[in-house]
Amino acid sequence: MNKILMISYFAPPINSPASIRVGKFANYLPEFGWKATILTVKELSYYKKEPELFPNVLESDIIRTESIDPMRLLKLLKRRNKEQDLAAKLHQKGEGLTNKIKGLFPIDDKIGWLPFCIKKAGKIIKQDKFDAIYCTIGGTNSHAIAAYKISKKYGIPLVIDIRDPWADHIFSTGTWYNNILNNYWEKKVYSHATKLICVTEGFKKIIMDKYNFPNSKIDVISNGFDDFAEGNYKKASNEIIFTFAGNMYKDILPDKLYDLLLKIDDKYWNDLKLKLRFIGNYRSKFHSLLEDFNSRKPGNIAVEVLPFMAKASLNKFLHESDALLIFLPDRDGAEKIITTKFYDYLPYKKPIIAFCSKNGELAESIISNKLGFVIDHSDSKEKLLEILELSKNNELEKIHAEDDYIYSNSRKQKTKKLAILLDSIK
Repeated sequence: MNKILMISYFAPPINSPASIRVGKFANYLPEFGWKATILTVKELSYYKKEPELFPNVLESDIIRTESIDPMRLLKLLKRRNKEQDLAAKLHQKGEGLTNKIKGLFPIDDKIGWLPFCIKKAGKIIKQDKFDAIYCTIGGTNSHAIAAYKISKKYGIPLVIDIRDPWADHIFSTGTWYNNILNNYWEKKVYSHATKLICVTEGFKKIIMDKYNFPNSKIDVISNGFDDFAEGNYKKASNEIIFTFAGNMYKDILPDKLYDLLLKIDDKYWNDLKLKLRFIGNYRSKFHSLLEDFNSRKPGNIAVEVLPFMAKASLNKFLHESDALLIFLPDRDGAEKIITTKFYDYLPYKKPIIAFCSKNGELAESIISNKLGFVIDHSDSKEKLLEILELSKNNELEKIHAEDDYIYSNSRKQKTKKLAILLDSIK
């Protein structure tokens, strides 16, 4: 069986987009002739562990090293409660501060893992033969330098998996020297890589326009869904339930939804009850926005905020929802994003309501496949009223992904595409 070394700062059993992408690839790759070894960091602060998401990824297949980056150092605080309290406070109330601090690091704030990653990767490769090196980046990019150095030293083909743009990330807050370093290393790493993978066509276009690489150098393998549980749940009341499950950060907020709801005449709610449900751990900006909305909303609109929960518990809430929500920021570059949440929602066969640019890739996927609705940042209340009327008339439930489309977006099918790519470069 072929062997691949997968380098990722985030890895199982952490429940995060990067960890899940790597973990699911590692889970299914053996079915297509590839055995994965994951190189990652030891236990981190704040991030939730959910081992049940990775039933076939053995701990023996994961090699963990030390690091001196902030997330690892927080975990090394002697008093665990102190570590948890500090991490929670930084997440909820310190987004502005943490972003400024992150911007001071060269490349990114995870660069403290770089020497540990390079040293350990060298030892692993000396002990075993690998046919390819895979490195996933997106927001956290510095370990791609380690993958580049190891690939170059040992002559092993390198695949860089780009979940978000590196130097051209829409939420970049780096300093001038940070921007110089990111552009320098991005070009060096991407040019050396045998293959680049992007999760959207838009991200591929950014790289093609910037470096004029041949089309054959870059493949698109989008995210997918997994860990879906069938269910037959019934709501406890006759209210309409719109649910959002996941994180919100930077400019990703439900402000447009709140704004449109407040523009609907109060009399409309006399015979209709709506519940907005948010499931996740949210920052102070989210709670301030919610407090303002609660002070002005009609009585028949309720807002329920539930904490982050394991997928097994989350299934129930998604099944009993009438529609599932996605929010993207109103800024340049967001039109190229298709959030992982989109794929997570597909198997529940619920209409998706996306607040995003109508000219973006997410909008195109929803509209062309008749998966739900897109509310542009410039739209008026009429689009939302149309959705509410469909729900009142029991028509909303007819709008959802078809089985073939759902199947094509499973993590197993995405891994099959990765295996075909790997077979072509070994």
